[in-house]
Amino acid sequence: MVEKSSLNSENNKKKIAYSFFIIVVLFFFVYIAQNILFPIILGFIFAIILFPIVSFLTKKWFFPDELAVLLSLLLAIGSFVLLFFTLSKQISSLFEDLPEITKNLNLHYKHIQSWINEQFHISAVDQKLFLEKSVSSNEISPSSSFQSLGSITDILMNTILIPIYTFLILIYRKNLIQFVNLLFSDSKKGTIKIVINEINHVIRNYILGLLIEMLVVSLLTGFGLWIIGLKYFVFLAILTGILNLIPYIGILVACVISILMTLVGSSDLSLITGVIVVNIFVQFIDNNILIPKIVGSKVRINALASMIGVIIGGTIAGVGGMFLALPILAILKVLLDKSDNLSAYAYLISDNPKKKISFLSKLKLVKKIKTDGINKKV
Repeated sequence: MVEKSSLNSENNKKKIAYSFFIIVVLFFFVYIAQNILFPIILGFIFAIILFPIVSFLTKKWFFPDELAVLLSLLLAIGSFVLLFFTLSKQISSLFEDLPEITKNLNLHYKHIQSWINEQFHISAVDQKLFLEKSVSSNEISPSSSFQSLGSITDILMNTILIPIYTFLILIYRKNLIQFVNLLFSDSKKGTIKIVINEINHVIRNYILGLLIEMLVVSLLTGFGLWIIGLKYFVFLAILTGILNLIPYIGILVACVISILMTLVGSSDLSLITGVIVVNIFVQFIDNNILIPKIVGSKVRINALASMIGVIIGGTIAGVGGMFLALPILAILKVLLDKSDNLSAYAYLISDNPKKKISFLSKLKLVKKIKTDGINKKV
């Protein structure tokens, strides 16, 4: 009996060691091959999103498969171009207001200089010398210039590759599904079909939920910033909606950018309070209504796993990795959940919320208890 328990303990230790080894190798592979994997993963995600449109065009309107895929892809690209055009129009208006922005920056710079002088007794001349030394020590080197050029090249390459991958994945989707089926025996083909359908369902609904959330957050933010009188409210609203797609971190970055834009766009510091209030209100609506009702119901990933996933994704692949963190976690959860040996890891990252009683239900419950107590006394 003792030998059996020690053998089970040894097997468990080996399983844990193998699991950690596989995780380390996987992360190392993803880090090395991120420039190759990133556009392919995005291509798969966009293909999953666009597949219902392709299916509708082929089954309802009897379009040829290639034409249906092409039209769906052009629709998606047109939506991105429209969004980009709206943002570029707002950015061009920023350049038109450059003299006013420079004036406001100089005004705020003088206010900060005087505050530092009053608090720390550092003169404006010493502050200027310190800034000049800091700028001179961080001069742009040729290597950093090449790195920036490389980043721009990667962005342009991904912009070309992602639509191509999406098109080809949709065209050869049956081959890919058949390839996965051929890898497994006939007894497991039913399970594989369930897994593929579940991944499609989770990713499609999750991305749809994110798009709805982005639209609502943009509208609420834009309306709030318009009420307080912020000049670039359209640009900041769209930017906040896009950055909000990055869990937890994106909204903080959006709030900081909104505050900076307020500083450069106006000399009235009281607007900053309004910007903070708008962002807090929108986040309250987002966290308590939009995420639980729209996004949270699609992907049950707990907050800890989401945060760690976003940080790891950002470390491996930058901003793109942050965007892809939750969809990849959702796919991993489906795959782990269907495996007997790895289902514990699916439970670890999943969110199993306890049934919560709403505020109104609590009030009714308290009222009922009081009424029952009075009736008993009578």
